[in-house]
Amino acid sequence: MCDAPGMIRIKLPYGEPAWLATRYDDVRMVFGDRRFSRAMAVDADVPRMTPHKLDGGIIMMDPPEHSRLRKLVAKAFTQNRVRQLAGELVDAAGGRTADLVENFALPLPVAVICELLGVPVAGWPKFRVWSDRILSTSETTAEGVRGQRSGAPGVHERAHRRTARGARR
Repeated sequence: MCDAPGMIRIKLPYGEPAWLATRYDDVRMVFGDRRFSRAMAVDADVPRMTPHKLDGGIIMMDPPEHSRLRKLVAKAFTQNRVRQLAGELVDAAGGRTADLVENFALPLPVAVICELLGVPVAGWPKFRVWSDRILSTSETTAEGVRGQRSGAPGVHERAHRRTARGARR
């Protein structure tokens, strides 16, 4: 693997050294190779940006168990509801210029997951912070990133209120 030009050896602040796949073909190879198992990583000192290790859950599963659970969850959530949530996030921007990632691409999957798990709408912002921390690839905290970004104030709150109204229908 070390001979592949797109594979770079890296060391994160915590855990063992890792390989960083930087080219499309290398990423596809990693995703298709069972040696890169998330399930096996649960007990290992996996490379990570924080001192805390993930202790399991669906994010640390491999197929076929991951696929089975994903299929069950997908059945519980309709394409129409995802479209509705997406529309509510767009509407919440109020026609203003907004950061697409901060105001749509990041909140949409969090809203979907929160609805699947039954998280009350009031808890969605906290869930977003937690998911940012868990999935972060940097030592910067989610709050630090949000403080540095300039976005339309109040967009998240309006999106959550509109989504709450939509969920009650």
